Amino acid sequence: MKQKFELVIAWLLLTIVSMAANIERQPMVLWASQAHGGELVVGSGGMTNVYLSPRDTNAVITWNLSTPITPGAWLLVLDLTSAGTVGKSARICFDDPATAALDCGEMLLGPGSSMAGQSVVYTNGLILSGAAHSMVIRRSGQFHLELFHIRKISFVPVIPEMCSPYCSLVEFSCSNGSASAYSLGPGIFRLCDSMVPVVPIHWVLNDGTIVPVPAALRWSSAWAHCPVDQIEIGMATNAVGLYEYYPSNPPPTDLEASQQPLIVAEDETRREQGTLTLIPNTGGAPVMTKLPLGKTVAVVTSWDDGPLADLHIARMLKKGGMCGTFFVNAHSPVLSRLSALTAMGMEIGSHSWSHPSFSRSSPQRCLDESLEMRRLLEKCLKTPVISFAYPFDYEAAYDEKGDFVLRAVREAGYWSARTTKTGLNQLAADGFSMAEPLILRTDGHFSLGVEVFGKCFDKAMKSEGTLVYFWGHSWELGNGGEEKLAAIIARLGNNSRVWYATQGQYFTWQRIRSATRISAGVTSGTYTINWPWFHPALRTIPLSVRVGEGVTSALWNGKKVLVHDGLVVLDW
Repeated sequence: MKQKFELVIAWLLLTIVSMAANIERQPMVLWASQAHGGELVVGSGGMTNVYLSPRDTNAVITWNLSTPITPGAWLLVLDLTSAGTVGKSARICFDDPATAALDCGEMLLGPGSSMAGQSVVYTNGLILSGAAHSMVIRRSGQFHLELFHIRKISFVPVIPEMCSPYCSLVEFSCSNGSASAYSLGPGIFRLCDSMVPVVPIHWVLNDGTIVPVPAALRWSSAWAHCPVDQIEIGMATNAVGLYEYYPSNPPPTDLEASQQPLIVAEDETRREQGTLTLIPNTGGAPVMTKLPLGKTVAVVTSWDDGPLADLHIARMLKKGGMCGTFFVNAHSPVLSRLSALTAMGMEIGSHSWSHPSFSRSSPQRCLDESLEMRRLLEKCLKTPVISFAYPFDYEAAYDEKGDFVLRAVREAGYWSARTTKTGLNQLAADGFSMAEPLILRTDGHFSLGVEVFGKCFDKAMKSEGTLVYFWGHSWELGNGGEEKLAAIIARLGNNSRVWYATQGQYFTWQRIRSATRISAGVTSGTYTINWPWFHPALRTIPLSVRVGEGVTSALWNGKKVLVHDGLVVLDW
């Protein structure tokens, strides 16, 4: 009741401020009963609600407006009811349902949300350069869930500065490549309209700072530490475009920077070496194998968010001879059971402290989330934590120094960072290692099923050194998910030609392989193998080299080692 009263007071204050600012536009209300599409239901108090059912994932809810929403700044207020588990992945669009627009998921996370019992009120900013004649709500994810029930949508006229505390959608009109940004900020700005040409975008802050976004990534986010005055398009154009604005949200109260030093995982200045003697010396110098033990393919899996069901996933993987990297947050339920996971040969990785969207966060928040979660896990595990998975996926976001999302993860010292993107990873100059392991793509989510991953696996087995990688969440094991995963494990698991690795092991090997130097010794047939110091917890991967045909035996630091099919496995 108190929250409802506060909402009424806030509405009255907004109306008074609008009048005081000499805004002549009148508030507008769209009722559920006026909507086209969706499904109608009578809610509490006899009020009609409209919602999108999971039975029709292509359905939209449309309001055709007899009185257009006029140009200017508005606060858009959604009055909803939340009955049970509902999806919040939806977008509110104006006139064209295909355009990007207000993101309801961001509204939920933003400062404009308020809850009272089953009532939920979202407030967003909206600035239009032209009139809008229709409004559309469409899904953008969570298609298996029923979308929230909408009672009404209200529009309150305001001045642009009053949108600054809220997630906002702004329509702008360029004049010779330049447009006003209405002095919103500080916060995140993101271009979201395809009408803007493929050119660089410069966000000009009111202190003179310029945040450049590259042409190819012009839809990426930009961080403004103070209000933005202008948008500069990299060519003369009079285009009309859209951008999204997200205010800077404060970090969680328990996220505090500590002085705990990170555990050193690798030290290039402390090199170690050994001597390999080949008998007889035929076929030239030994070379590092593409994968440890001369395996043909590497299979890696990872699992996000840290529910207790991760333990069940780990048992399934272990039975199939496979490994997993489990990415957790500071408040993940499985945090108290990490030793049970590591005892089964699994890796623990960081999924940030509180699971924010990095591309909607400040550069400092991204760094703190990455760094403090690593510190927390290293305190628990007493070993280096080198693997990361981006919460809500990776999306480049820029400040005046460049992509601060990537920079934060790199400065926190992670060796690899998994995205939810699928496809090939760009290779480095050696044609094998990854050019950017902090933007790691996979073959897909495990829900794609055994047919998809079976084909990936069969293709990989034809080319030595290939990685097959799938990921998911253990809370997705219901509704046939466990059967899908079991089928994939049965198809890919327990194969003697496969290296079943964690994400950390795979990229530790990549670093070992690229940093190891092999040089001829003084005596014929002897070779010095030299590598950086690695933390003992990372030395679970044996050094493996190929030798020439005709080599029948070998000595490693004076001790005899086995030569099998041209493969020699060395200890540290």
